[in-house]
Amino acid sequence: MKKDFIPQIAAYVQKYAPQYGIAVHSPIIAQAVLESAGGTSAKATAGYNYFGLKWRANRVPIAIGKFKDYSQEDRGNHNETIVDEWFRFANMEDGVHGYFQFINIKNYSALKGETDPRKYLEKIKAAGYASDKNYVSKVMNVINKYDLTQYDKKEENKMKVFLSAGHGGSDPGAVAYGLKEKDINLQALLACKDVLEAHGVDVVCSRTTDANDPVREEVKEANASGADLAVSIHTNAGGGDGWEAFCNPKNADGTRLAKLSEKYVKELGQNSRGIKSGMKLYFVKNTNATAVLFENFFIDNDLDNNAGDTRAEQRAFGVAYAKAILEYAGIKYKASGTDTTAPKQEATADPAARLVRITASVLNVRAGAGIQYKVNTTVKRGEVFTIVDEKNGFGKLKSGAGWISLKYTEKA
Repeated sequence: MKKDFIPQIAAYVQKYAPQYGIAVHSPIIAQAVLESAGGTSAKATAGYNYFGLKWRANRVPIAIGKFKDYSQEDRGNHNETIVDEWFRFANMEDGVHGYFQFINIKNYSALKGETDPRKYLEKIKAAGYASDKNYVSKVMNVINKYDLTQYDKKEENKMKVFLSAGHGGSDPGAVAYGLKEKDINLQALLACKDVLEAHGVDVVCSRTTDANDPVREEVKEANASGADLAVSIHTNAGGGDGWEAFCNPKNADGTRLAKLSEKYVKELGQNSRGIKSGMKLYFVKNTNATAVLFENFFIDNDLDNNAGDTRAEQRAFGVAYAKAILEYAGIKYKASGTDTTAPKQEATADPAARLVRITASVLNVRAGAGIQYKVNTTVKRGEVFTIVDEKNGFGKLKSGAGWISLKYTEKA
């Protein structure tokens, strides 16, 4: 066995296992010892393949190629030597990370959350990982010989997440209909932080108050924190509709987190514009950790901003992101009374609410229900708004921007 092979492999197993929902480490370390002869096998030296991972196209994104080598296959009454293709990795860390990508398919889903070493091995063999009928006992012998269960006593599921709330302080971000992006982002961050910390996750935040925090400073903070994940929360503008995420398309972990987040955001009732490349975004491109940037909704679309025009709805986005991070890390989500998770149609339901379309070329939005009140802003012909209250011939905009004269509107 190579010098320090076990502690080196163990460190990488402990780093990546939580990200894939794997709760026990000793059987995986033992698999590497057995499959690679302690790091000295031909597969280990030729391609940092410590787990006997056979080549499968598009299965392991972190692999850099493949190579050919011999293997022994158990045919029941005899062993057969065959030549097969195997994954090649750039280094030891990628070789271990590749193992978790390899088993991250439905066929191996029973492994997630398993804490008993023997049961883990029984499940992975039953799923077809190994053909040797004595595989479980052989790996268990390695665990016992090297006392590998010591690595199971480490703190499980402990990871560090960096959270960024875009803009802040003198930079409000996008502003429309009485809403400020910096405030929305902060509420989502605080909710996400609360849920993650309640589940034992170490959280570092770019800000927790309305403070200046330029993106370049955020990236410096994220990189200095040593976080495993970095998430930046924003709110869109430009007249579109829906949520979207940006990540490095070559980073499978970032894409996985984005997809999990999309799932939980859709549960709020918000539609998705999809997951896109963020390599032109400073935060995604320059953060060392796996980085994802979210855009909650379009603040300047008076229909789409219904998804987050209350504090409870803004916090619901943060809870959705926390759920995604927890699933990514293999940590079971446990709801608490402080979590805000209600779908937006429930949170905003109002039997008196109705949609109206502006018929005047320009219409004042006033602070109260009457022309004696000051003008907060204006709206234009053709724009559609939700009215939640009526008084003196004026209607109150759901966004909170103010009141408009219903004389210059029609049913939308």
